[in-house]
Amino acid sequence: MKSTSKLLSFALLLFVLGSAGAATVKASETPEQTAKNFYKWYLAELKREGGNPVEEKATVLKSVSKRLGKWIYSPAYEEYGADYFIDGQDFDENW
Repeated sequence: MKSTSKLLSFALLLFVLGSAGAATVKASETPEQTAKNFYKWYLAELKREGGNPVEEKATVLKSVSKRLGKWIYSPAYEEYGADYFIDGQDFDENW
């Protein structure tokens, strides 16, 4: 009887832990949603007067690959002469 109780308690614990893990996976964003959210934020920052989203390093690095983040904050990106994310030198709010 005691071993059955322990076994049942262990099974219940596994179920609860498994359910919590599944909920965490469902709550996380898909890569597509991450990209959409990033561009929504990025374009809103560009529209803001004096906005320069690249200056928000923590936000940018959270949404791009490690390799891209390293390049964006390097002297090579400064020489690039364009905005990588909009693929252009200029931005017009009407676009």
